[in-house]
Amino acid sequence: MSNLENDEIRIHMATLHNIHTQRLVSLAKRFQITRADEAAGHCLSLSLDFALVAKHLHDIDVDLVKWTVADDPAYVDHWAVVLHGDTVIDLTRVQVDGTTHLTAAMVDYPANFRTPRIYPASLLARAYADARTQDSARLSNRSKYLLQCSKYRLHWRNHPVNCIHGAAQQFAAWTTFPIQSNRSPPC
Repeated sequence: MSNLENDEIRIHMATLHNIHTQRLVSLAKRFQITRADEAAGHCLSLSLDFALVAKHLHDIDVDLVKWTVADDPAYVDHWAVVLHGDTVIDLTRVQVDGTTHLTAAMVDYPANFRTPRIYPASLLARAYADARTQDSARLSNRSKYLLQCSKYRLHWRNHPVNCIHGAAQQFAAWTTFPIQSNRSPPC
């Protein structure tokens, strides 16, 4: 392969990486919980819901990171989504240190967040979705809303009003919680 071909491949891969990053961050903004009382205990389920929707909407497989939390009576672990390298999307970051930044470097987590381990979300997401189905539980309503919107988008690609209206009607049938809610209702 020539240097020109190698450069073209590098540029293509960098562009694809940037597109995936933008899509994941945009999607994460819809999932993020910014109140500590609402975020408590939802880091894994929210990260898995996010992974399922990212795969369904954008065909992007993500990894999750799990920290063991020491010396904290409220938590034993914390989960986030790996964005790239050591940068994560933390949908419940507010419960870590009170900040609402969506992305963070792994090294910026408190010292009591120990031994970060990376797992492909696909290893956990399938079992998570299966267990929720078997127990007659559901994905979070936000995940269902986004999945339903993607279905309407595929059917009515040229009619975005139909997409939003159809998904909103289906979402209203699933829950009595307001659509503008910033968090998933309890499942």
